[in-house]
Amino acid sequence: MRPVLGPRIAGLVLLHVPAKRYLVTTDPRYHHELDQGSIISLERQGGVLSADEVSDFENEPLAADAVVLRRADEGGKVPGLAVPDLATWLAPLRSHNFRL
Repeated sequence: MRPVLGPRIAGLVLLHVPAKRYLVTTDPRYHHELDQGSIISLERQGGVLSADEVSDFENEPLAADAVVLRRADEGGKVPGLAVPDLATWLAPLRSHNFRL
């Protein structure tokens, strides 16, 4: 992914699961927003973070952005939600020099 989308996007992808675990650990309301699939995968992914893991996550340069992206991911899980097709996103992605 890094060669195609760059280090920032690759870093956000790497932090996707840690961001979920961080939010479940630090925001009691977040767990209630998870769908059943995310709850099941959360347990497989390690569940809540330890205090040291919270600190490590918060020290990641992309942590705040990963949390925003994670919340957007959960917010997009709406059955029947109409979303633009991939073609809609190609021009904006290309404008950021992504090789698509």
